[in-house]
Amino acid sequence: MRLTAQQEELLRRLVSEGHYLSVGEALQAGLRLIEQDLAWKADARRKLEEGLEDVRACRVVDGEQAIQEILDDLDRRERREPA
Repeated sequence: MRLTAQQEELLRRLVSEGHYLSVGEALQAGLRLIEQDLAWKADARRKLEEGLEDVRACRVVDGEQAIQEILDDLDRRERREPA
């Protein structure tokens, strides 16, 4: 693996400032972040696909209608609770 001079300097600075104990540890942290980013993107794609499928199947509610239903539900709950 080849790093640019700027990347090497960043790694050295991260270690010298005490953020990481070694260059290897800093690289591992970077790789973990990449894995987390990829997992987040995969989850977002899955959720978008589910949402699009809901739209195609007409399983959606108008946003204003949904908010009004939530507010109505909260009002009903408040009226049931003793003061």
